[in-house]
Amino acid sequence: NRGIEKKGKDYFVKLRTETTIIIDDNIQNEKKIRDKYLHRLYKIQLMQESIFYFEDTKCMVEQLSYPILIASHIKPFIKSNADEAYDPNNGILLSRNIDSLFDLGYITFSDNGEIIFASHLKQDVKDFISNYSLDNRFINAKRLEYLEYHRNEVFEKRYKYA
Repeated sequence: NRGIEKKGKDYFVKLRTETTIIIDDNIQNEKKIRDKYLHRLYKIQLMQESIFYFEDTKCMVEQLSYPILIASHIKPFIKSNADEAYDPNNGILLSRNIDSLFDLGYITFSDNGEIIFASHLKQDVKDFISNYSLDNRFINAKRLEYLEYHRNEVFEKRYKYA
């Protein structure tokens, strides 16, 4: 065993010979494998929802037709139960940039779709995306539940470990 450790609530990194990395007392070594077929169906449902409202497959925030869009989980896949993992209401179709910021907790969305910025996000990024929001047509009661989870459990937390 090799590694650097800090005591208390400060995070620590310890690399073990079997290549297990532990960060912070609160993060467990969780592994969850996505079912490729179900994930593809999940993404297709989000794409169909985008086509229904935009008549094209577009980012649900930027409303741009990027060649690659991410079927982003609102409640992270690793934290979702079997029903939540492939629930299209637990997803939004995002560009790579918006998805990265969202997944790492640099941004989240209010109940009306406005972007909420993490305190440590650089101002130039805030300025660049400040005019965007999650289109209201994609907000429903179930997505609001997932968004509340994201605001409470992901926003301003995960980026600290990125």
